Amino acid sequence: MIKRKLTTYLFFIILFLENSLLLTAEEIYFPKQEEAYYAIPQSWQLITNNADKLNIMQLLVTTAKNGKNGIDTLKGQLSVQYEGKINNITAKEIGFDTNLLGEKPISHNVDFTIDFILDLTNEKTFRFRKETKSSFNTEEQIVKSPNTSPYNTISIVSSNEYIYSFEKEILPTIPELPDYPGTENKRVAWRESPEPLVNRTLVEMIDPYEYFDLKKTWGNVESFYEHMKGRHGNLLKEAALKDISLFESKDEKNNKWYRIFYKVSSGNGFDEVNIFWSQEVKFYPVCYLYTNSSHVTTNLLQVRWKNVNGLLFPIDSYVVSYYNSGHLSYRRKMTMSDIKINEPISPEQFSYSALGLKDDDILVDRTKQTVYTIQNNQPVKLAKFYEKYQTPYERNVNRVRLIIIGIGILMMATGLALRFFGHKKRVR
Repeated sequence: MIKRKLTTYLFFIILFLENSLLLTAEEIYFPKQEEAYYAIPQSWQLITNNADKLNIMQLLVTTAKNGKNGIDTLKGQLSVQYEGKINNITAKEIGFDTNLLGEKPISHNVDFTIDFILDLTNEKTFRFRKETKSSFNTEEQIVKSPNTSPYNTISIVSSNEYIYSFEKEILPTIPELPDYPGTENKRVAWRESPEPLVNRTLVEMIDPYEYFDLKKTWGNVESFYEHMKGRHGNLLKEAALKDISLFESKDEKNNKWYRIFYKVSSGNGFDEVNIFWSQEVKFYPVCYLYTNSSHVTTNLLQVRWKNVNGLLFPIDSYVVSYYNSGHLSYRRKMTMSDIKINEPISPEQFSYSALGLKDDDILVDRTKQTVYTIQNNQPVKLAKFYEKYQTPYERNVNRVRLIIIGIGILMMATGLALRFFGHKKRVR
């Protein structure tokens, strides 16, 4: 939290001190090769009155806070199409013969779906990720990687655990319990801490709005609004009001639009950030545009919203990222379908059986360094990691040995106590 505050302070202080270089954007450098979900106006009017700026920022913050209000449970399917460029180092790591490929860039194309069920009240999520396509391509041909293959995963995430398994995968042995009888050829699930999930991909995310990268929009607006109100001191208040520009416009349908604009210091000058909000979707964010100092778009996020049972929900998202040179880094298109809001969810949906586990299958708990077997849909402790297996006879022998040792220690202690008190009595 302290680190975050210091970073925020530094960001606004830099803006304040270098304000003479921060000019209002006169042009929006939207990539010509990209198609917008909504027709973004080209003519904008700068809002100069600070009271008006605060009122509009409050409106945008309100949409952020109300975005998920009214959603207790959510079901649906997320379809994802991903294309990413791979450099030679990564290509070599996953098994390509880079000598044969030479300098040809490789694209990794993946199509997959995620069937998800979210209980937002209890902060639990079930996901079934099914990969439908995975290929590696150069400009001339499709190439195969020797070390990768499509895979399907089932996972459950809550506030205190992350459990996942691979569909239909049977492990011949458990690495954490080698040669342990009863663990051969079983379905296996793994339990991990949810803490590292902040760095994971969208497959592991809990919040449905995180799928669409909306923290770039709503998160920034909430932070800016707090500074504009003076919550973090007058210096940062003046910097925020002066260096964060707010514009308004109308489209052909007479819908009002707002645009937040600010600049970020970079090694080659100042990068520009534009965030767009449309009245057509109750001033929810529809576009985030990050442009470098050479007017090359390095990051573009677009979101399309739909009214589902009286609530606005993102149904399409398009993210594309370019290197500073203008060459593609990756693009990702996502579509939500079969959306169902506030339908009842059975507790079984977040059980081990939902992960595909049945009696005698295995749970490897990496948080407790323990392996469990599943019995009646509940984990029963089998052994600690790398614990040596003991037969029932060996366990009984060891138990008897410990009992005998315990009795011996007790007798010795009793004898020493009697001698001590007897000696004390003679002295008197």
